Amino acid sequence: MYEDRRTSDSDLNKIMAQELNSIFEASYDGLYICDKDGRVVRVNSAWEKISGFPRQAVIGKNVKELVEEGYYDNSAALLTIESKKTSTTMLKITSGPKKGQVIMATGTPILDEKGELVQVVVNVRDITDLENLKAQLNETMQLTRRYADELEEIRLQQQKIDDIVVKSPSMQRIAELVVRVSRVDSTVLITGESGVGKEIIARKIHLLSNRKNNSLIKINCGAIPENLLESELFGYEAGAFSGARREGKPGMIELASGGTLFLDEIGDLPLNLQVKLLRVLQEREITRVGGIKPIQVDTRIIAATNKDLTAMLKKGTFRQDLFYRLNVVNIEIPPLRERREDLVALIPVILHKINEKYNLRKKLSPQVMERFLKYHWPGNIREIENTLERLVVLTNEDVIGIDHLPDYLKEEKSHHNKIITFDSIVPLKTAVEEVEYQMLAMALEKYGSTRAMAKALGVNQSTIVRKMRQYRMDKNDALEHLNGA
Repeated sequence: MYEDRRTSDSDLNKIMAQELNSIFEASYDGLYICDKDGRVVRVNSAWEKISGFPRQAVIGKNVKELVEEGYYDNSAALLTIESKKTSTTMLKITSGPKKGQVIMATGTPILDEKGELVQVVVNVRDITDLENLKAQLNETMQLTRRYADELEEIRLQQQKIDDIVVKSPSMQRIAELVVRVSRVDSTVLITGESGVGKEIIARKIHLLSNRKNNSLIKINCGAIPENLLESELFGYEAGAFSGARREGKPGMIELASGGTLFLDEIGDLPLNLQVKLLRVLQEREITRVGGIKPIQVDTRIIAATNKDLTAMLKKGTFRQDLFYRLNVVNIEIPPLRERREDLVALIPVILHKINEKYNLRKKLSPQVMERFLKYHWPGNIREIENTLERLVVLTNEDVIGIDHLPDYLKEEKSHHNKIITFDSIVPLKTAVEEVEYQMLAMALEKYGSTRAMAKALGVNQSTIVRKMRQYRMDKNDALEHLNGA
């Protein structure tokens, strides 16, 4: 009976050993066992797969020996043998087919009833993918923080653009571009019709740049006679010409060194001066009139024009090489008729500034505001400023009504056979554009085709097409303008 029970216990132990062996081998985690001295006595298949080493290569070897021979750079078993406590460490496989992989190893001590170390069981997990994911996550977080910082900087910078009305998508893009180009020294070419605010944009780029503590100097290339423009831009040496100062004089480019030079109406710059300006952009130096010694300058150039420079290139009136040097960054400001959303915010802003200037509190009636929003403003912001200032100064009442408006802004039921008049002086270009626009609008309403319009107005069909493109006209715009004129 005793023999039978002993046999039964032996069978039970065999069964348990088989089950433990099956569990050991089936474990998803890599497992290996070493004795109290660190000699490896057993490893499972998962450990072979994770480490890349066959079990024959490590069984019988000491874990310290495995580290010294370069299997991996650390050992959880060694840490556990030293502390007799559970130890977890990250280690990297330093040789074999899995070289470079990172694994997490946890050593668990097996103690006898006296608390003495008997064995150490180590389980390992391949966390290379996890480490890669962690690295990618850290990189993504760094990028996110960087983008957030950039967006915050743009937001803060845009808050400073308090004198640029930003409502329409086109002006939002321009405001963002202004902030971006203010951070660099690239040459900027600002294009757009007369009065759209090119100088405001140039000034804002300068004030947001790291040159803001130095001068912003403006020169209008079309307002200075050609024989004086060269000396104004480049300066002159003593005795360079009759009437020159005895000590000579620095030019605008030289005076703006460290700051910004705004060249307005660059399309009016004579060809001989275009060559000299090109040298400034290429060499960063100038030579005064009557001088021979080049002078180094650190001047940022911002140019502006309401002319079609590409057409001037074809005619040979503007140098191609200078155009490419100037047109590094192009900011094209659309006319007000293409961004009426800005009018809603722009008109109150301008009115407020004029009221502050004259210490008044004039307001626009809803009817006047409606007329302002319908009018196409060929003179753009400058025309609005002039019109509002004239109305504020000349109107006795606190509320500006329809009766106070000039005739071309008053709403009339009939527009046929209308004579266009102006009750005050306006820029000739503005007056011509207003007459031209209304004539085109009337012809478009009456004839409907560019061919018939050209015949009635006595011009080529191509002229009609070009003018309609210039004013961005369609039939609905024309009718709206005529009904409100």
